[in-house]
Amino acid sequence: MIDEIDTGRLQRRLRVLRASLGALWIGTALVSFGLYPVQASYDLLARAGVPPELQGVALYGAATLDLVLGILTFVRRGRSWDFLPSSRFLTIFYLMVFRSA
Repeated sequence: MIDEIDTGRLQRRLRVLRASLGALWIGTALVSFGLYPVQASYDLLARAGVPPELQGVALYGAATLDLVLGILTFVRRGRSWDFLPSSRFLTIFYLMVFRSA
């Protein structure tokens, strides 16, 4: 009886946490796509050392990745949640962008 109640609570909390994480990713994408002034984003990337010719790729590539991760957070179901492939992709993406700087 107690295990069933605890499992139900855990499932509800996991749904809330998953929705929060998905909303965070999608919100970050919307901000990157233009809710925050794009020129200010380019200035921030310039201060981070990203060359001007890669700033568009870095900004919109990261925004697209944020959107995809947010959507996947809502779409994927089940216990086999594995963020390792997406974190590897993020690491490779940012290494490529900043390595070329």
